[in-house]
Amino acid sequence: MSNAFSFDEQEAYLKLANSHTMKNMNRETYYEWDIETINPETGDVEDHDHRNTFADCFRCINDENIAIVLVKTWENFNTGDGGRAWAYFDMETMTFPEEFDNGDKVPKRFLLEVKKATK
Repeated sequence: MSNAFSFDEQEAYLKLANSHTMKNMNRETYYEWDIETINPETGDVEDHDHRNTFADCFRCINDENIAIVLVKTWENFNTGDGGRAWAYFDMETMTFPEEFDNGDKVPKRFLLEVKKATK
């Protein structure tokens, strides 16, 4: 008996591995890149432009009144609880935090994505 995966199993795994959605039995977590347009007078976010990759966001930097952020959204199906957390790219230092604002770790794949795009 072979331990090799079938083509369909490999394709399904790659889709899951490349997805920005992580699931388990009780909780679903989504990640999305966002370009926020900031009002310079009030500091309020005026607009959102969601993108698939950090590189897509980074190519759109054309104004000092924008921010690039990775947004983490989760929902617990058992309790109905959920929430959001944010990790902002620092355009002055060209760095990205290893944690979201709530203390959760940013998945390594996103850190690598930022590093690759800012080389």
